[in-house]
Amino acid sequence: MATPAIVVTQNERNIQVTPPNKDEMKALAEACLNHMKVVMATDTANEANKTSSDQATKFGRPTALAFAQHLVVAILVLNATPRSQILRQLTVSIQAGNAAQQTLFREEDHYLIRISADGSKNRSPVLLRLNDLLTKPMDFYLERLRLALLQASPDTGVVFPASNGGQRSSF
Repeated sequence: MATPAIVVTQNERNIQVTPPNKDEMKALAEACLNHMKVVMATDTANEANKTSSDQATKFGRPTALAFAQHLVVAILVLNATPRSQILRQLTVSIQAGNAAQQTLFREEDHYLIRISADGSKNRSPVLLRLNDLLTKPMDFYLERLRLALLQASPDTGVVFPASNGGQRSSF
């Protein structure tokens, strides 16, 4: 049985969109993971080849944004994330004292998303373990790229920030 098409209205035209099948989802996840591996390998190669007088590689906003976009797609494809709104709510602790607001946690070899009931639309708490394939890319993003997205804005701890440092309105 074929997957039913979803009708989307764009510019006063109806466009039929068929949800991706399992193979297409796998290919999308692999493409995202491969893009992130290339960026991480570039950083590793630059670190290995630098001398004491060299500066560490600085990633610009375009690289950080592309990496973040691939990471978001990989999270949505590899995890049964109930809503993209959850990704907008992800925060990390940037200083002692704001851990109560933290929603993304690193535990041993994986990441967990924990959102309290009052932070979810249906008033049910969210506990989601991210796929282990995302651990190294998330580490790299948080340690090396996230701050490049802030430009001159203060760091509020939002994992996928808008250029003003706050939560993104969309993905």
